[in-house]
Amino acid sequence: MQNKQLYYVYENWVANGHTARIHKAECSFCNSGKGIHGTHNVEHGQWHGPFSVIEDMEKSFSPNRVIITKCKICFP
Repeated sequence: MQNKQLYYVYENWVANGHTARIHKAECSFCNSGKGIHGTHNVEHGQWHGPFSVIEDMEKSFSPNRVIITKCKICFP
């Protein structure tokens, strides 16, 4: 059985305006949606996921005029 790739989105409403960055679950910045600090502090942003389809994530953030990018570390 093949493992399905999981993705998380970090929505940041402070830095550079309202942004969302897509990460693979295994990315060191993502840490399966726990981030690098391992907390759920939502003062600056929030993790969403897991997702299995990138297009579904993009659709959910597009109506809110969020600038969506992919992590440059896990999507070189």
